[in-house]
Amino acid sequence: MTRSTRQGLRTLAFIIGISVFAIAFPKSQDLDVAQRGASLRREINAAYADAKSRNAFVHGGYDVTSIVSKYIPAGTTFNEAEQVLRAAGCRVSAHSADFTRGGDSIDERIRLSSVVATRDMSRGIWDMGYSWAVSLSPNQPGDYDVVAKMSSSIVHIMS
Repeated sequence: MTRSTRQGLRTLAFIIGISVFAIAFPKSQDLDVAQRGASLRREINAAYADAKSRNAFVHGGYDVTSIVSKYIPAGTTFNEAEQVLRAAGCRVSAHSADFTRGGDSIDERIRLSSVVATRDMSRGIWDMGYSWAVSLSPNQPGDYDVVAKMSSSIVHIMS
């Protein structure tokens, strides 16, 4: 084996070692996001079970904003909020590229540029039509730096 071949093999072994280490020990931020998402999902599942047992869906949605705000407080970056929601099992919409739709009202344009995350809560044929929705609103249309406002509800769409 030549010297350059040995050096190449050492470099390759080093890269493989770093890769294995990175997979075995993910960044603490990634763990934090995954843990927060898993905890949020558990709390939402518990709130859903509680609301169903009390027939709280009779008059529309069941507000769970206070639960979600523990995991995604105002000022959280959109990127982090979306990661937490994905870790909780949600599908997250794309950021809107059209900031002019919605007429003249800035509030309406902000509402229409909100990012929406949803997760089906149904657990079988006798438990259909329940969804958890989260709305993340920016400060201004198209400003996806930090979450300015968040709201969340579990709704029964078949009622």
